[in-house]
Amino acid sequence: ALLAAAPGDLVGQPVNAVLWRLIELAEVLGSSVEAVMGLAAKAPWLLSADLGPVGVTVAGLARAAEQRLHVLRPRTLISAVLQCNPHLLCKQVADMEAVMSLLAEHREGSYDARNLWSIRYHINWAPEQLASWLQADVERVLRIKYMTEEVPSLKQQSECYSAWQSLLHDPILAPDTHPAFAQPGFKAWLAGQMRDRQRSGG
Repeated sequence: ALLAAAPGDLVGQPVNAVLWRLIELAEVLGSSVEAVMGLAAKAPWLLSADLGPVGVTVAGLARAAEQRLHVLRPRTLISAVLQCNPHLLCKQVADMEAVMSLLAEHREGSYDARNLWSIRYHINWAPEQLASWLQADVERVLRIKYMTEEVPSLKQQSECYSAWQSLLHDPILAPDTHPAFAQPGFKAWLAGQMRDRQRSGG
């Protein structure tokens, strides 16, 4: 039944335990992602048992949230998964950036923020506020990349993840002075990544 109701481009792929578990829980809880997140916080094993990183993409979760769960903020569903399994999407940084690019065309103020309803993001902000929010999301993604590619030890990765996780629900990125991101060279690395994005038009 879940396969039949899934977005078409996911039907032919191997069943992903995370996605189907989220759908099942959301169905039981009345399609409330907030309820799913609350349940996951109390019983994280519901979403983290026997799960692996292969085949899980942010784009797929966002499509499922939009088409199946009727969630106005797919990012909320994504954050619920991340909170349950911090390493689940570590290899999917590019996919997360691709999802954010859906919003990037609105960054220069050529559209009113209300146009974002067309892609089911409920944001009633002026263009300049939206630009700041987008910039913060880019930095969040780069923090994941830093955690997975540059930080040497699992303990440090865990500390960095905890710091990044605390920023998930902030509309504007908190200062990057959190101790977990006080690694030598982090600020220079982040600045270099942002410059590379600007040169490439990202």
